[in-house]
Amino acid sequence: MRKRISVIMTLFLVLASCSSGQVVEDPKLVYLTSIANLGKGF
Repeated sequence: MRKRISVIMTLFLVLASCSSGQVVEDPKLVYLTSIANLGKGF
């Protein structure tokens, strides 16, 4: 259940970064933060 919530949060962050227009740098940061959040989940 916790993994599903983290995946939803990751998708939300990706959508937010895309809508903000900063698509060049943000996906890398979102990817790193998502990995960190998955690590916290476990």
